[in-house]
Amino acid sequence: MKNSKLLQYFEEKFGNVDSLFDTHTHLMSLSDDELDATVKRAKDNGVNYMVDVAVDLETSLKTLQKHKKFPEIIFPTVGIDPEVVVPGSDLYDDSIDEKKIDQLLRELAQLVEENKEDVLMIGECGLDYYWIEKQNLTDEEKERSKSLQKKLFIGQLEISSKYSLPLTMHHRDSLDDCLKFILESGLDLFGIFHSFTGNLNDAKNAIDSGFAIGVNGIATYKSAEELRFCIHEIAGEFEALLDLYKNNIFLETDAPFLQPRGSKTKINEASNIKLIYDFLAHGQTE
Repeated sequence: MKNSKLLQYFEEKFGNVDSLFDTHTHLMSLSDDELDATVKRAKDNGVNYMVDVAVDLETSLKTLQKHKKFPEIIFPTVGIDPEVVVPGSDLYDDSIDEKKIDQLLRELAQLVEENKEDVLMIGECGLDYYWIEKQNLTDEEKERSKSLQKKLFIGQLEISSKYSLPLTMHHRDSLDDCLKFILESGLDLFGIFHSFTGNLNDAKNAIDSGFAIGVNGIATYKSAEELRFCIHEIAGEFEALLDLYKNNIFLETDAPFLQPRGSKTKINEASNIKLIYDFLAHGQTE
């Protein structure tokens, strides 16, 4: 297993990593009052930092705005999710073609340049092959989506490399191609495969390639035995948070999605990181 470059990076940015933090949450839909309450509940549960993840240019601006309000707690990403070119997704934009992707990438790079002291990570970016198989698409439509996703992903790999920023990556049914495109790029990259649900071999491939994996509330589900086995095979019978982090395993909520078992919050939120950790460490949600 490789040493966690991402942990070193978080330590530089956060100051203290021997604590709970949420490496992937979406705060863009919260009102000011809801955001204030979410931050308070997180702090009350010992969750010191939140990585607020963007999915397009509009939400990238919102993550930066929330960082300005809570600069010591909320850390922004900027990026474009692959689902913007996946027909049937809530994020799908049918106006996006290869020319538009070039424009979006230029605008994203400019946003990073103008805010490089504040941006924590690039993403979420990556590939999503799951949804293109779930839709009633022709083979031509599937291949077009994959081609546009690849172009969008590689463009964000280049931005990540240029600014030495880690990636937060979406990889649903596409981990092998994500790693392939990263390797083929020849770029010096690091970051995290968020919402990891693969097997032990998948995890080792990601970690041996210099990346980390993000584990969320899915790990508390009864159906996630293989994922829990994978975590304990990598981190052992860990006794502290740093035992996870040092082994390239980080916690996330992917809020407001993927409510963990035992949660008492109305929707999923960063405070549930404590619940996810307690479940993994002690096999309980309370």
